[in-house]
Amino acid sequence: MSLRISSFFILCALLNTLILRGQKSETKAEQYFKSALVAKALEQSDSVIYYLRQAEVADEGSLQPTKIPTLVQFEIAKYARGKEDLPLFLEAIKEAESLISKDTSHTLSDELFALQAQYNLHIKNYDKALEYLNKTEEYRKVHAPFKNWKTYRMMATVYKAKGEGQKAKEYTRKSETLAEIQATLKNISETETLPALKAHEITQIQLENALIHNQNTTMLAQKKILKLALIFCGVIIALLIYFLFQRNKWNRILNEKNNIIEKNLKKKELLLQEIHHRVKNNLQLISSLLSLQSRSVDDKAATQALQEGQARVQSMALIHKNLYNDNVSSGLEVRDYVIQLTQQLLQTYGLNPDQIELQLDVDPISLDVSTLVPLALIINELITNSLKYAFEQHEAGKIKLSLKPTENNKLLLQVQDNGKGFNHLENSDGFGTKLISALAAKLDATVNYLNQNGTLVEVSIANFKLVP
Repeated sequence: MSLRISSFFILCALLNTLILRGQKSETKAEQYFKSALVAKALEQSDSVIYYLRQAEVADEGSLQPTKIPTLVQFEIAKYARGKEDLPLFLEAIKEAESLISKDTSHTLSDELFALQAQYNLHIKNYDKALEYLNKTEEYRKVHAPFKNWKTYRMMATVYKAKGEGQKAKEYTRKSETLAEIQATLKNISETETLPALKAHEITQIQLENALIHNQNTTMLAQKKILKLALIFCGVIIALLIYFLFQRNKWNRILNEKNNIIEKNLKKKELLLQEIHHRVKNNLQLISSLLSLQSRSVDDKAATQALQEGQARVQSMALIHKNLYNDNVSSGLEVRDYVIQLTQQLLQTYGLNPDQIELQLDVDPISLDVSTLVPLALIINELITNSLKYAFEQHEAGKIKLSLKPTENNKLLLQVQDNGKGFNHLENSDGFGTKLISALAAKLDATVNYLNQNGTLVEVSIANFKLVP
């Protein structure tokens, strides 16, 4: 054990020497503090305290005040918490509080509040712990809002210890939502350069095509020269050999250019896949934000509007998710998408598949994205209307969806339920109805609302694009 500790001290000493040589501006206190962090990473707890105390002593002689003493106390507090040394934990917190009160330039107040909350939680002073956590939350709202997921998680722990299960669940949900949004934001990359990259790729291909055209023209001219050269019998063999070599050369060049064009086409496909991925991520972010907003709204109508907006965003995100996962750039097989969309809507509105029977009759066709996006939104609105209005609460029901090409070169969508019926004239001013009309106009489609043992909506689409 002693040999292991000695080896560690030697390692840290060497690290200190290297740091001192490479960064002459670094203080002795900073070097000791870094050594303490190295010891912490190596789980050498005794060495952690040793280097923290050395950093504390070294900083006392510093002419310029630094944050090192405060950071040292934070690390001592964390060490004491792990060792369950309550007196040392309290001592470190009080010392850190004293240091921060003397220097208003500190940006570590939230860490101090969090440690004070942990101490009061440990001694079961829950009200005091919540007081410090509220301070932590207010501070982080201004300086580091996404760090509040840790604050909410600790609040949930305190409320659970107090026996307030509902509040514990509420703050657990807040913590998970904020953490989810933070993770989503990290996965989203900058997209401003994509148009420039695409334009560059197109320009490059155009230049290469022009070069190939010029080369082909040159080869035709050479063939004409060869024909004329046949007149001169004395040099026919020499000219023939020359042009044979030239032809091989140009063929080699053409092959190289063809390979370049093929590589560029693959790059374009990868670029389109990346675009679908980024659009999907952006739409998922919007969906998460709408979900977060709906949880904080008490008005039923507003909550319903946010939920409907989230469903519309999710229907579009599902398209780009499938385009990315299936490695296709322009179109999707409709049946699989409709199955995913309808199941997603049942989950969104918290309905049991045993309660609502979905019958799907969709031909195996693939549609271009320009057709699929408005069609998906129309299907989303029609299914949503049936789920919301067709059936009384807890009433079982049936929804049938059919999508087939017709003999007159149109695409016929039918959505029928066996609910209480729908009066189109009375509901023509609704947002959903207006949205369906606008999307239908984009597809050059006609929409008919019929009451046949429930509601039947027929959408006859004239402007659509199939994908082979």
